[in-house]
Amino acid sequence: MPEVEEEKVEFIKHGEVVTLEPFTHQAFIKREYYFYLSLPKELQSFVPEFRGLIEVRLQMIENDVKVFGQPIKPINSNHSALLLSRNKKSSLQRADSTSNSNYCTDVSEEQIRQIINQQLTETRLESLNPFSVNFCKESLKKLHSRHGSAPRNYILLEDVTSVYSRPCVLDLKMGTRQHGDDATFEKKQLQKAKCAMSTSSSLGVRLCGMQVFREDDDKYLCHNKYHGRTLSSQGFKETVLEFLDNGNGIRIDVIPEIISRLNTLKTVVEQLNCWRFYSSSLLIIYEGKQGTVKSNVDVRMIDFAHTTNGAYVEDEVLHVGLDQGYLFGLTNLIEVFKSVLNKNKQVHDS
Repeated sequence: MPEVEEEKVEFIKHGEVVTLEPFTHQAFIKREYYFYLSLPKELQSFVPEFRGLIEVRLQMIENDVKVFGQPIKPINSNHSALLLSRNKKSSLQRADSTSNSNYCTDVSEEQIRQIINQQLTETRLESLNPFSVNFCKESLKKLHSRHGSAPRNYILLEDVTSVYSRPCVLDLKMGTRQHGDDATFEKKQLQKAKCAMSTSSSLGVRLCGMQVFREDDDKYLCHNKYHGRTLSSQGFKETVLEFLDNGNGIRIDVIPEIISRLNTLKTVVEQLNCWRFYSSSLLIIYEGKQGTVKSNVDVRMIDFAHTTNGAYVEDEVLHVGLDQGYLFGLTNLIEVFKSVLNKNKQVHDS
């Protein structure tokens, strides 16, 4: 999940303070920004909606950090030069500011007015995990103590949990390799060790975070990335089962849709030659409050700070073929959900 998770983004505009919702801000990383600019259409439904760049400053008001921002234009009007393919026959197109892609536009004032129509209501606040809210506030305070009120650039992304009343979220680090091509020797060794000692190596997927709404006691059950690093392959499978347990039983109603979305994503990734999604994560989300709306299952890829696709002329390494580590993780993840479904259908039918 983003280093700074969901928070009110207030825009000072003509003396008016407005709330940006349901979008969230994430620290600006040039490579991630360019990922969204060069995003193939096949992946668009599997990533958060991208709305461009905003300039953000933090201000301490009454011992609470407030977030103020304004839309800005792309960091470089000639940024398409950094995305030219090494291979002129590549199907990848230039992602310049004149592209028709919805993922290549910065936020306009009119778009902000449209976004702010959905206010952060009490119902929305109640649906958030209290731990996550407190963690976000503490993270903002740390950022303010480190950077003060100096403006910083952020990318503006959709909050994919905003449509849920009680979002149940499984955050998974995907693939058998986590370090980017530009990592230092020390960073490579550290990431290799983490993979070797976790399910990243055995399954191609590792738990990075989890929250599941327990209807029996009206609380969220949570696990963090440190818990995920300790899990064996069997422990990971048991945690997936735990993710589907609302305290009253296993949510077998959401599993088929999860499997369907994962299979579709796998089909898409199998078509992406030269792409590598190193250190990216996968979010699996469903509605935890039964009887309100349809299950609302969603699967989204996030965190592309180390992704490469062969289109960056700055990259020294050109990968050929498919991201087999990522596909290995997807294949095993699908099998885990299928196993849970089959076992619990048998129990339900008996």
